[in-house]
Amino acid sequence: MVGVVFLFFLVVVYWSQLPDSIPIHYNAAGKPDSWSGKWSLLILPTVGLVLYIGLSILARFPHLYNFPWKITEK
Repeated sequence: MVGVVFLFFLVVVYWSQLPDSIPIHYNAAGKPDSWSGKWSLLILPTVGLVLYIGLSILARFPHLYNFPWKITEK
């Protein structure tokens, strides 16, 4: 959870210093060939949060996993 909070923290701290348009893809020469608004930086922390919540919920139901062997109390 600390990592997810840190991702959002970084975006909030540096938000005012970011340009309105940021590169989101680079070609083989290392030059940007696709641009987007700085709002696209929220995608990574949001995906991290969704994965964290989803995996936390899934961890509460281990019988739903597809294990190759029987899980017992031992």
